[in-house]
Amino acid sequence: MTTIRLVDIRKIGLGVPEPSRDDLLNVGRDIVDSFSSTGFAYLSNHGISQQLQDYTFTVAKGFFDLDTEQKLAYERFVRTGYTGYTPIAGDNSTNATDSAAGVTDLKECFDLRCLEDACPDDVAPQLGPQLRRIGTACRQLSERLLAALDAALGSGQLLTSCHRRQLQPGGWTVLRLLHYPAAGGAAAGRCQTRCGAHTDFSTLTLLFQHGVGGLQVEMSDGRWISAEPIPGTILVNIGDVIEVMTSGRLRATNHRVLLPTSEPARGTARQSMAFFVQPDQGTTVAPLDGDPRYQPIDFNSFIQDKFASVYPTYKESDWKC
Repeated sequence: MTTIRLVDIRKIGLGVPEPSRDDLLNVGRDIVDSFSSTGFAYLSNHGISQQLQDYTFTVAKGFFDLDTEQKLAYERFVRTGYTGYTPIAGDNSTNATDSAAGVTDLKECFDLRCLEDACPDDVAPQLGPQLRRIGTACRQLSERLLAALDAALGSGQLLTSCHRRQLQPGGWTVLRLLHYPAAGGAAAGRCQTRCGAHTDFSTLTLLFQHGVGGLQVEMSDGRWISAEPIPGTILVNIGDVIEVMTSGRLRATNHRVLLPTSEPARGTARQSMAFFVQPDQGTTVAPLDGDPRYQPIDFNSFIQDKFASVYPTYKESDWKC
């Protein structure tokens, strides 16, 4: 039975002042090996404290518990730009088949694109400072993971060099808080899933799951396996960027979050947090080996096309970075 591998990254984690080249290479190979089979890996001993994670989820819950009107004052691509709140049915990450069937995701989100961006300090004064704290830690960890992948893939400093603007002007990386309301509540409406099947259009995604599961990953043979929370770990997966760069050797894997089917699980809300590591503005993504099956991608155009398909309110001309 296929399972997602657990990789101990203590030798390159944030507890190490400066990882050695050998450690970056060896840990990178372990991560690539896991990506090769499932596109995912659990990372242990990463160095982002549980206390920092837990308090972020506490602060996030306080924001999502606000009245809808208060949250909508910061609606992404309506009242704000790339940093802001997305209400239920405000985006659709679902794949084309589910979207055509009228499936709506039962989730709401808050995204932070730049550490300096304005946050809803008047209604959630702790949110911005806490996002900046954990966003900084995620950026530091992702820099080490990118260096490890560069070493394992033999790509020099390619990944490292095109992700230097994470959570800064000129970058596309974003930190996202997610709240999935209880499936039995009024918010569920016609929603038939918490998050429909999709691949990420990132390079890497670091996912923090706060206790409640539901995430599933699709295997190459069409089976879906569970990616339940494992205490002390971060779940990392590759996105479309790595698939193009490796000419499909490492595959961006479909994943989804299902609604619970039994009681009392349907009455339990779910929280998670995702750090989408994405190339800087002006990056062209191309296969390392020149494989003609994968054409180079202008990432600016690629991600803006994705935004336009996911967010009904998005207009690139209105929200220059």
